[in-house]
Amino acid sequence: MTDKKPKYDLEGLGKTEINEVIALEYAKGFEQGKLAVLEMLESEETLELLANLEHEQWVKWSQTLAEKEKLTKYRVLRWKQMWCPYSELTELNKDFDRDWAKVVVARLKSQLKDEAKK
Repeated sequence: MTDKKPKYDLEGLGKTEINEVIALEYAKGFEQGKLAVLEMLESEETLELLANLEHEQWVKWSQTLAEKEKLTKYRVLRWKQMWCPYSELTELNKDFDRDWAKVVVARLKSQLKDEAKK
């Protein structure tokens, strides 16, 4: 069994110094976590997940609007064709949801970058 040398030699350090070491490690972990989140946000899988969610939200919104507001028959008929699961949409209609998902990703990335500046 090999002796594993500790990353930091905390012996002889006071409480303040130990807290500084902990804060440094926390910050490193936080940065790595943010990088992992940024990487995840840029994945195709995340984009599709968010696009699916955007579609679900739009379906609920449009159904509520169709029930409560006076809309043209043409609009309601057109919308009804898209009141289906995201997976059943045409690629063109999926692209509309993907565009909104990209807005969400951009805002989340911006928020992460703003947090990093603090």
